[in-house]
Amino acid sequence: PPTPRTFWAEKIGDIKPLLQEAVNERDTLGISDREVTNGVELFSNGEIENAGSSFLKAITTAPENPKVVNQLRICVNKSLETGRWSDAGILLEQAVGFANIKEIFKDQLELINQLNFIALLIRQGRSRESLDEIIQYSTKNSGDSMALGNSYKNILLMGLENSLASDDLETAEKIVQLAT
Repeated sequence: PPTPRTFWAEKIGDIKPLLQEAVNERDTLGISDREVTNGVELFSNGEIENAGSSFLKAITTAPENPKVVNQLRICVNKSLETGRWSDAGILLEQAVGFANIKEIFKDQLELINQLNFIALLIRQGRSRESLDEIIQYSTKNSGDSMALGNSYKNILLMGLENSLASDDLETAEKIVQLAT
């Protein structure tokens, strides 16, 4: 019939805005997906800051896009696993205020912050304090293969080199014990 008996067409009103919203959503999801792909490629090429920017664009374009979080998690975890905790921090620092990223990545952010603090103590030549922090870190993260992986080993190496350079053999010996 020319006019349906239920008058459903009149009840839903003008569907043009709904269709335009669907088109816009599809377009923003496409932009977000392209930025995710670009971010992963940049990460693979070692362009960490640019990768972080791409992930940020992907999140701001379509915060609900699950690909963003999934691919960002893969890149962050890979950085941590390969001992590049500072790269993981760079990837997350730009995006931390968006789309619940801080909550989603709270465990990784905690590891990154702890490792950064220990590295700072080591660079400042505070061998004993850094050793105490390393012991706390290893105790707290006992059994966590990511936390005690290559990033942890790099921290131990930094601490060992620093303590040997400052002739703090007692701290160096304790670090070697932690490493074995």
